[in-house]
Amino acid sequence: MPKKGSSTVKKRPIEQYEHKDKDRVNNPPVGMVTQRNNEIDKSAAGRWCKANIRFKNYQEYLMGRDFKLSYVDLLFISNFKGGNSVIGGHSDEVNKKLIKYTAKLKAIDKSFKCKSLGRLKSKDIKRLVSFTKEFTDLIKDKNSRINGFGESYASGLLAAHFPELLPILDRRVLLNTNIAKKTDCYANDQIKDIERFYPLLIERFAKELKGSKNKLRELDKIYFTKILSHDKSKSEKKQVKKLR
Repeated sequence: MPKKGSSTVKKRPIEQYEHKDKDRVNNPPVGMVTQRNNEIDKSAAGRWCKANIRFKNYQEYLMGRDFKLSYVDLLFISNFKGGNSVIGGHSDEVNKKLIKYTAKLKAIDKSFKCKSLGRLKSKDIKRLVSFTKEFTDLIKDKNSRINGFGESYASGLLAAHFPELLPILDRRVLLNTNIAKKTDCYANDQIKDIERFYPLLIERFAKELKGSKNKLRELDKIYFTKILSHDKSKSEKKQVKKLR
């Protein structure tokens, strides 16, 4: 008990309160390059975090499956990517077509096992781009084409299997990296022939990850959650109108 007149008070130790299982929009890991708060689209950040939970759910499903794809994999990817696409065809027919996709996944794993994109040499990046083209070309082949499974979905499937090696084709990421321009979009803001930008996205991420502390998914989050330039200009025009 403190003496009379003493101002000494025994303080209760404060425990750290953490949310280790949560994705925090404005609380990145130490050493991670991130944008300022005023550059973050809060709506997009919320969507990314929700989608990332679905992405992790799929990765948990993949554990121990040895790259063997089935109709269920496409349902996971469809759930992750969202949109209006629906996987079509009978499950047995789809599973038969997925044998070719499984073979391509195994070929990528054999050549790039446990490697990360930021540590690849230029010649290896070119080989990786070639592998991804072979994978996405299956989508155009009438013998392996699957209704509702396009290039953007294919990139999500590849990224789930190789999260440190391959990025995901996404409209916001392509526009915020300036790989794609507004003129490359349809009236609904969807990008025309999005698959043509996949090699450029891989090369861009490889360059930015080289010597960086960022993980590939962290870099994806930065570009996905950044305010789109044309959205920013729309907002500025609205503010000007209000001032008039």
